[in-house]
Amino acid sequence: MLDVLLKVSSAAALVMDEIGSVLWQRHGRRRMAPASTTKIMTAVLALELGKLDDLVVVSRRAAARRGSRLGLREHERYRLEDLLVGMLMRSGNDAAIAIAEHIAGTVEGFVRLMNEKAAGLGAKDTHFVTPHGLDRPGHYTTAEDMALMARHAMANPVFAEVVGSKERVVGPEGRHGREKRLRNTNKLLWRYAWTDGVKTGTTPRAGRCLVASATRDGRRLIAVVFHSANRWQDAVRLLNYGFARTRGQRSKAPPLPG
Repeated sequence: MLDVLLKVSSAAALVMDEIGSVLWQRHGRRRMAPASTTKIMTAVLALELGKLDDLVVVSRRAAARRGSRLGLREHERYRLEDLLVGMLMRSGNDAAIAIAEHIAGTVEGFVRLMNEKAAGLGAKDTHFVTPHGLDRPGHYTTAEDMALMARHAMANPVFAEVVGSKERVVGPEGRHGREKRLRNTNKLLWRYAWTDGVKTGTTPRAGRCLVASATRDGRRLIAVVFHSANRWQDAVRLLNYGFARTRGQRSKAPPLPG
């Protein structure tokens, strides 16, 4: 009955439980442009391969990156943690480039690591071309793959703390640093009581996207919506459906791959 009542506007949508089981999906294996939800994987590698106190020098390439920006300037130095916050909460494309160059030396080398990590997590139908998610040929994933990546990311307490924050302050190192007060782009943090992440994304090709995590009565669910007419409403419907399906269940999640 709930399957009949569940209506979402997204071209691809899915809700997954904490043990990785798909509870409902529409075109969950369809290749889709993921927009800035890509940055979930960028953050995973930053946390697993970098150190939060690393000082990152902003390159010309990073400072010149257009679209959604943190406002980095060439030669500024930021702690990796602050760049991570700016990338996840404000979707800074410039921060994604700076992180990629710091971790792998080059953006291209970092993208290779992204694809290797995705495959290791079981995301078999994903191919990244950039660390930020702006539309590019050959840059795609699926709702199911993205849910697997988000589930892995949320197991990291630093990642979970950042994406669950409504506001944070970041700034470059040095006397002349300009602090930035950031407000999370994920409106579900204010609109849906159990929300604890994860990431928004919007581009012309991808449309409005959202990966949402919510935890209720000890159960965490991950909802993914790609190319949605109303991503907030779609995500809430998916999460409500998932919680109704799993009411009374409290299962311990198995070890995550990768």
